[in-house]
Amino acid sequence: MSTVINTNLASLFAQNSLANAQNNLATSVQRLSSGLRINSAKDDAAGLAISQNMQSQINGTNQSVRNLNDATNLLQTADTSLSTIHDMLLRLKQLSTQGYDGSLSTSQKLDIVQEMKDLNSEINATAQRTQFNGINLLTSGSTVDLNNSDIRSGVALSTTAVSVDITTAGSVGLLVTDGLGDADLGAQLGAANFASTETTLSISLDPNLLAKIPGDYTFTSNGANLTLTGTFNGLAQSQTVTVADATANDVAGGNKTTDQTLNFDTFGIKLNLSSTRAAGDKLLGSAIATQISAAGDLTVNGVGSEITDVRLSGVAPGTYTLTYDSATDKVSMAGTVNGVATTQAVALSEGVANTTQTLNFSAFGAQIDIKSYQTHTAEMVDHHPVMVS
Repeated sequence: MSTVINTNLASLFAQNSLANAQNNLATSVQRLSSGLRINSAKDDAAGLAISQNMQSQINGTNQSVRNLNDATNLLQTADTSLSTIHDMLLRLKQLSTQGYDGSLSTSQKLDIVQEMKDLNSEINATAQRTQFNGINLLTSGSTVDLNNSDIRSGVALSTTAVSVDITTAGSVGLLVTDGLGDADLGAQLGAANFASTETTLSISLDPNLLAKIPGDYTFTSNGANLTLTGTFNGLAQSQTVTVADATANDVAGGNKTTDQTLNFDTFGIKLNLSSTRAAGDKLLGSAIATQISAAGDLTVNGVGSEITDVRLSGVAPGTYTLTYDSATDKVSMAGTVNGVATTQAVALSEGVANTTQTLNFSAFGAQIDIKSYQTHTAEMVDHHPVMVS
């Protein structure tokens, strides 16, 4: 059987030419769409290597520009916060100078002190909340654990117990048992009246202000107005409250007891009064106020101080313990720094009334401000931890 090979050479040449034309067309379209002469290694292997190296440099340069833009935004954020803090510092300077104005009243000076405290708090708050992409710009980011730390702002450090002096002659504390001696000062002036008794008095102290209360206080009266004057939180202050009348029933009625509380909340001191009056024997509030002012000064014993601020700079989260050595009058902080057990002792000076001293534990990046409200020897509550989160 014979074999026949049918080959259409013209057709094969035409198909090959068509395929080449289609490939050239695809290459031209690719170059037109990308705008690049070299799109793959087959176009120009050496040229592609050179272009890829140049493209890598261009990409790196573009990313550097973006990084610089981010850095500029970060610095602008920090600069805005620093400008705000600068304005508040200038205001603090102005207020501190204004406080020396002798023509200002006590209440006006207290307003200045309060504004300075608010500005100080806002400066710290501004520093804490200044962030860029979650990064703290003006603080280390570490904070004191307010739930578990014994050492934190506002903690009172009492070196002796705070109590009303009931032993000193003339102290109002004696009135707790002695009474005010006003049984015969009512409307009937004690005539044939044996049912009215002396007003009794007790004194209670605000537990939140115990460190600041100790000191000597004076009572003065003007009618039913009773004024308490003394030095509190480093400033001479006074507060006036009105004493209510101890009322009585009609002549035909029985005895009547009037209880009232004189709240000198500026000082954290309350006078609790109880007056029992016979029928028709009303006792005026002015008489009660006069008896209190005539009784003498109020003395509150005790020595206390308070932690007013804890500042951290680069302190790692963890537990740090404070101990006090009475032999050397030094406070030591112990903890771990960069994986190494570290202890640093700083001197604790004797407390001068209404002054603040700073314990600078530089090895840990921690500073603790302690304000003394009364003059006392150097003492510190022992074995108190500072929890940093």
